[in-house]
Amino acid sequence: MLNRVLRNFSGSFLVCFLTCVALSSWAPTPTFAYPSRGARPAAAPATAVAAAEDRELAEAITSLDTALAGEVSDELSTSAAAPGDAPAGASVVTREQFQRSIRVLKRTLERVQALERKQGEGGGSADGAVDLNALSAEPGKAPVATGSSKSGHQSLGISPNFKVFFDLNLVRRPGKTGGGEFSFENYHAFLFYEIVPNEKFMFAFDVSPSPKFFELDYMITPKLQLRAGKIWIPFDDMAPHNIFGGRVNVSRISPGGRTFLPETWADLGVGMKYQIIDTTALNLVSHLYIVNGFSGGGTDPAPTPAAYPNFSSAGGGNDNNTSKALGGRIHAMFAGKVGVGASLYTGRWNDNADLESYGVTLYALDAQLRLAPFEFRVGLASGTVGIPTDALLNESFKRGGFYGEVGYRFGKERTWKLLARGGSVQLDDRAISPTDQSIYGLTLLRQFGPLEVSLEHSIDTKDVPGKTEKQYTNLRLVVAL
Repeated sequence: MLNRVLRNFSGSFLVCFLTCVALSSWAPTPTFAYPSRGARPAAAPATAVAAAEDRELAEAITSLDTALAGEVSDELSTSAAAPGDAPAGASVVTREQFQRSIRVLKRTLERVQALERKQGEGGGSADGAVDLNALSAEPGKAPVATGSSKSGHQSLGISPNFKVFFDLNLVRRPGKTGGGEFSFENYHAFLFYEIVPNEKFMFAFDVSPSPKFFELDYMITPKLQLRAGKIWIPFDDMAPHNIFGGRVNVSRISPGGRTFLPETWADLGVGMKYQIIDTTALNLVSHLYIVNGFSGGGTDPAPTPAAYPNFSSAGGGNDNNTSKALGGRIHAMFAGKVGVGASLYTGRWNDNADLESYGVTLYALDAQLRLAPFEFRVGLASGTVGIPTDALLNESFKRGGFYGEVGYRFGKERTWKLLARGGSVQLDDRAISPTDQSIYGLTLLRQFGPLEVSLEHSIDTKDVPGKTEKQYTNLRLVVAL
């Protein structure tokens, strides 16, 4: 009888082992998206076939777990009731030994099921700080894991894993000053590299004379990750562009090239990510970082311009003061459906030579809801910026914005997506300027393997003196390989 139990147990364990090996070696074809920012729904668009396979695998694992536990329990009961049935010479295996083996196997099954949940949920990077596999041609794939996601590098090997991202845009911008109201344009042309020599280290960067980011990640423990380099700043639900104001914050399509936050927010410094909780019911992740921070050189919209911070770029060179910017973020995902996050950033922006210290403090709240085939995202940010006393005796100003987005996937394999997006932003509450925006628009996109075609149209409803450009239409082709 015990031999039969051992055979059944070993056979079931072999099935589980092969399942784990298959899952650990499985990796989706990387459709990564650097630019268009939108819904932060999933790490890669899951097809109907893939979703069905995921459900079948999860059901198989659950059935295997239940059957195995019940089968061994029955066999143990029979063995205990009739010990004389065991063949002569059979090794004696106690109930405690079997139960201990079952517990080990059950933990393995739970880890496999957790991996399946991550694959099904998508969104967020799997390696903590920068996950180029999470980049996709579709809006909403963050290279920095600002949401809740499990740590751990997915691929090994010293050979570089490289990916390219190029786009071609046919843009119509009525009222654009300086010409180019109807023109072909290129916003992104990137070559990304990532090197993963072992399960603890990963180095990622973009190939450029002046890289927008480069980052070394080190897994100190399975839950704690150290980040160093020109690291992505985890703030709000960026991927990597923010959409405060209702449209992707790219400087080339922003009034005067001024954006609410840097279009690619990466800065020199160090950071850490800690996985606080990782269960089916709750996934809780925290981030802390120390970086150089914003510096001066911005344009003051006030009637009497003075020294002003530059929010369109951050990091990349020597800090202009000895103070360092500090920041953090925490994000919780409940049952893989409801997400909430909070972010904070604070630091000095003016030079050491100034007698006074002027700082920037930004904070944000964001939330996500996934009810397939729908995805919802909202975000709110505000901040206070210290400045030299101006002509109206102001010693600071406020800046802030919000966004809301609804995404709907459809089609036989969910390769179509409709996005409705809106929001508002004000860069400086002391002055009314063309940078004050309230934008609402629609985007329809279709994926064809490594290609994506999208059509976007948005309108700025904020009437401000001097604003000549209010409409934006973009027929876009993206190549992500």
